[in-house]
Amino acid sequence: MNKEILRLAIPNIITTLTVPLLGMVDLAIVGHMGSSVYIGAIALGTMIFNMIYWNFGFLRMGTSGFTAQAYGAERREEAAHILFRALFIAMSAAALLLLLQYPIRRIVFHCVGGSAAVEQVATRYFHICVWAVPAVLGLYAFKGWFIGMQNARLPMWIAIFMDVSNILLSLFFVFVLHLKIEGVALGTVLAQYAGLFVAWACWRRHYRDFRGFFSWEEVFSLEKMRAFFRVNADIFLRTLCLIAVFTFIPAAGARMGDDFLSANTLLMQFFTLFSYVLDGFAYAGESLVGKYVGAQRAEKMRQAVRALFGWGLSLSICFSLLYAVFGDGLLRLFTDDMQVVAFARHYYAWVLVIPFAGFAAFLWDGILIGATASKLMRNAMFVATAVFFGMYALLSGRYGNHALWLAFMCFLVFRGGLQAFFFHRRMRRLFVVKTLGICLLLCAVGSLAAQPQYTDRMLHKGKVEVSEVRNLKITRNTDTLGIYLSRFPQLEELSLSRLRLKAVPMEVFSLSELRVLDLSNNKINYLPPELGRLTRLQRLSVNRNPVAYLPASIQALTQLQYLDLWSTLVTTLPVEISALDTSLKTIDLRVIQMGEDEQERMRRLLPHTEFLFSPSCGCGH
Repeated sequence: MNKEILRLAIPNIITTLTVPLLGMVDLAIVGHMGSSVYIGAIALGTMIFNMIYWNFGFLRMGTSGFTAQAYGAERREEAAHILFRALFIAMSAAALLLLLQYPIRRIVFHCVGGSAAVEQVATRYFHICVWAVPAVLGLYAFKGWFIGMQNARLPMWIAIFMDVSNILLSLFFVFVLHLKIEGVALGTVLAQYAGLFVAWACWRRHYRDFRGFFSWEEVFSLEKMRAFFRVNADIFLRTLCLIAVFTFIPAAGARMGDDFLSANTLLMQFFTLFSYVLDGFAYAGESLVGKYVGAQRAEKMRQAVRALFGWGLSLSICFSLLYAVFGDGLLRLFTDDMQVVAFARHYYAWVLVIPFAGFAAFLWDGILIGATASKLMRNAMFVATAVFFGMYALLSGRYGNHALWLAFMCFLVFRGGLQAFFFHRRMRRLFVVKTLGICLLLCAVGSLAAQPQYTDRMLHKGKVEVSEVRNLKITRNTDTLGIYLSRFPQLEELSLSRLRLKAVPMEVFSLSELRVLDLSNNKINYLPPELGRLTRLQRLSVNRNPVAYLPASIQALTQLQYLDLWSTLVTTLPVEISALDTSLKTIDLRVIQMGEDEQERMRRLLPHTEFLFSPSCGCGH
């Protein structure tokens, strides 16, 4: 589990660290333009876009949670639809922001203020950078989807590519073409669209088989859209509370005086540094918890949560020790103004508390996003925000800046504590109560329920008698697999999935009682005529195998009801399959490229059978 967490966390940490790096490079570029007006303008413009993009962070978070659950449940079609759904919402929101760019700019400039010269330059910067909004929001959707698919490396490489492109383009436009602030803005816009193009290209290359699942009807499913908006609305409200708290902290410091504002800004850098690292582990939590919730694997989910908190506590100890030992050096690294450093020392003790107060809040955010438990996250944030403002209002008159830091620590602790309480209560209901209800229902159904499934590992440990086994899943491929299967002539259900089989063991065709046979996810390229011996077979799954043809003997499977050929190489059916017209209810032929003529031929062979074709093939069911 620790290896899985690090595999996801480290690339996400690198991705997160590229954000401030890019901001520093842009600041360094405009800092060499010969006027402080450019620095003020880019600071103002960056603040506006940060506020806009922070509010739309739900696109990434909501997408990653839903995608991770679809991944865990192996619902590839839904995973594909989630991406297109998120992209549609991203492009719709971007179009609205582009339409409202002028009133947005006027309102923000009016509220923030600034000199006429700074506002004039910032206006030019804003009205160029605003055209990057569609690319940024689209990248949020792609990043969330990749993280949900347990792929943290693609967002990392895309972010690095984007940042390098931005730096090179900005340097070219500013120092070669002498475009000044417009050059920085234009470099940002072009880099964002280049990143979006790379994200799309990576998706097409690494997930090309998902293109066959696209369906406008599923993307705009009212029920799915409602669930998507419900989760995203909760995350949006939670983000507004977060913005309110982090906007209030410098505002409160400014009201106390310039020294307090400078000291608090300096000390908040320690929180920001810690948050960049913990965010990587929070993203890992999104991916893993979402996957295990989707797969209904409660114990693995709890194992992931325990491992995440082990890392969180360890990192908190390391950061607190780092801050305690190198505190003065770090303060002087951020500023050479010794008066500000001396003033900040009066409140430096709070920096040592930050890791322990905040790590749980970061990790629970990721865990709840993965579980799409956005309502719990929202409610915890509402309470924590009320505690923050209430505590500051009560204590600020007596304790001043210490009251502000105490309120902030309580805000972090209440977030983490309440999310932990809400999560454990929900998980007990989700995984214990529901599972108990299902078990009671199966007991009531009795003999009508499916036979319990055993694995070869369980049999090897002697946990059950061979004669009792009716439903068997093989987990290991061995040279004696065929001989082993011959011990179970009474089998009714058999799973040989994910064994890297190149051929079906011939002993399988001697299991005359077999009703369900799962051969999915192997390397089988041939089904022998002996398949016709399984005359009681009702369900046959051959998906994700390089099988190209079905044997004519399939006509003997007169009880076959479901035939899964999804993502195989089968592009035609034997004429003999028409003998199954009255029994065969469904054939799944999705993710297979074939012409409409062949599809029509299949329908003529089996007029009473439902065919599932990929929508991209130009036809429906």
